[in-house]
Amino acid sequence: MKMSEKPYELSIIVRTVSRILFGLILVFGFYVIVHGHITPGGGFQGGVATALAVIMLIAAYGYEGIVSEVREKLLEKFESLGAIMFWALGLVGVFAAATYFANVLYKGTPGELISAGTIPLMNIAVGMKVASGVAALVIIMSMGMYGVRKRKAGKEGVEE
Repeated sequence: MKMSEKPYELSIIVRTVSRILFGLILVFGFYVIVHGHITPGGGFQGGVATALAVIMLIAAYGYEGIVSEVREKLLEKFESLGAIMFWALGLVGVFAAATYFANVLYKGTPGELISAGTIPLMNIAVGMKVASGVAALVIIMSMGMYGVRKRKAGKEGVEE
């Protein structure tokens, strides 16, 4: 295929590098989420970093190139699960300490990975919600751009 037939798809080098970096970006995003209570970062920052992996693939392959790989329903389920998990963690505080979002779990040793009670769990919930929400948003915007390109391509082939 000629490059002009697929203007939204980048070169083979960019596509190969994006496939290699995809896993590394996901791992980095998860790292930021899990270590958010002891380092700068947390659920929101890690969620955006995780969503960047999907955004990078859309930039490299275009919407049509990744639509079969990314399940929008799965993203919706993860986003809902993150919201429900965050809400449920808030209610745990109500039932255990009579305060919404009370930190009732074992606080551990400061500086350790398991050292902040419910805060790491809340970071995970926020990370799930943000990562799936941002990825879904970019996919929806890409769908619109894909539709615009298809309409333009259809008009170019028809003489007025």
